[in-house]
Amino acid sequence: MTIKRQIINDGFRISQEKMETGWNMPFTHYHPASEIYILETGERTVNIGETFYLTSAHDAALFLSNVPHSSSGTTPFSGICIHFSEAYLHLYFRKYATSQLMKCFQTPILHLSDTDFKCIKEIANCFKDYEADNYLKLATILNILCRSQAPKDAKQPADEHWRNKASEIIEYTEHNYTSIQHVSDISNALNTSEGYVYSVFQEHYKVSPKKYVTELKLHHICHLLEYSSKSIKELSDLAGFHCYEHFLRTFKKNMGCTPTEYRKNWEQTASRG
Repeated sequence: MTIKRQIINDGFRISQEKMETGWNMPFTHYHPASEIYILETGERTVNIGETFYLTSAHDAALFLSNVPHSSSGTTPFSGICIHFSEAYLHLYFRKYATSQLMKCFQTPILHLSDTDFKCIKEIANCFKDYEADNYLKLATILNILCRSQAPKDAKQPADEHWRNKASEIIEYTEHNYTSIQHVSDISNALNTSEGYVYSVFQEHYKVSPKKYVTELKLHHICHLLEYSSKSIKELSDLAGFHCYEHFLRTFKKNMGCTPTEYRKNWEQTASRG
């Protein structure tokens, strides 16, 4: 999956967002500022490094500076986004105090009580850049997070869930490749993100979903060319190639010969056997 660096200012800022539909980040990204994302409503799958977490309302995802992360989900959602640098904390707090405030980042996902969420929400609602007491607002937020707990078992790192989802993606692809034309055909069928589908095939096969599906289709049509007398055009349709010209180019590129040549070579080999 593509990982991109984003530039976030090194001070401290709070923003809020509300999405009326689900949204999948198109790439994994990182930035020099640390980030806290608190989900107000909805559900999101958060990817931190190589681990996936399932989050819901009042869960906070914590990303240290320069750690790759992304999120995805199919439901409407809203949240509070907080960016700051340790350099900003060092302007106002001694080294020990800063280390204590940053301890909350030892747990990547935390759950806020209704009272604690309300307090942070009030800070976000009245936040303005460059106010003199902004460092105290940040300290308040970090102190709240330090006393918060990781979510219950159902909200712990979703490794098992995503292992099952990965198996489901691979199984679905291998049973339905003749009808798959785009990555979205897989992600929509299994209610997951295109980004996660890409990551599954990269992790398991070191290829893109498109490449894997093409290889399945080519294997299928080679078998059909060997044992069926139907026309090559008919066989390309059966294997899931909906554009005949594209199929011919793809076959030649991957197999080193045309379908006609492949069939002829197979027949000659079989007759000698």
